[in-house]
Amino acid sequence: MLSGIFGLLTRIVRGFLDNPLATIVFAVAWFGGVAVSDSWVGHLIGGIVNIGPWYLPHLLFAAAVFVIGCDLFRDGVAERFAIYLVLVAPSLAMAIPQDAKLHTLLAGWITDLNDWATREIGPWITGSAKGNATLTGIGMIAVVIAVVWCERFAKNGSQQMSGTNGTPGASPVPATSAPTPVRRRR
Repeated sequence: MLSGIFGLLTRIVRGFLDNPLATIVFAVAWFGGVAVSDSWVGHLIGGIVNIGPWYLPHLLFAAAVFVIGCDLFRDGVAERFAIYLVLVAPSLAMAIPQDAKLHTLLAGWITDLNDWATREIGPWITGSAKGNATLTGIGMIAVVIAVVWCERFAKNGSQQMSGTNGTPGASPVPATSAPTPVRRRR
């Protein structure tokens, strides 16, 4: 058990060293997802999920955690799909009924984070220390940054993110030595 956890942590550290920007995007996406899960965005996602049967939020949250875990376990680098899932996973957890321990735990964390952001950062951003506008605003900024950076720095499935020189977005396929001639019409 301990060697499996150590192996997973080794893969994640190796993935971070290979692609630190994708890991930073994953962390920003997680923070943004947590920050907006108790806002109108999170309530919208939760309302859509709660249209289905009572077990649908549990099932979708478990599936999202499973897919994210498998993605990180495979190579230690978060791919686009895992980053998008980590954006909505906290909202899926908040959609679980309020008497569940997971909902209570996450709601407590979000309430503490919201209280801190409103008290410490609120007067700087909104001019007051009331409501959850501060955390929602910071969360929306984090979500936008995560989506933009995800498209730039995270790989999609089996695509490689960097080329041989390590530049993000470079083609993993080496260029041929002679370009293919192109015939032009006049």
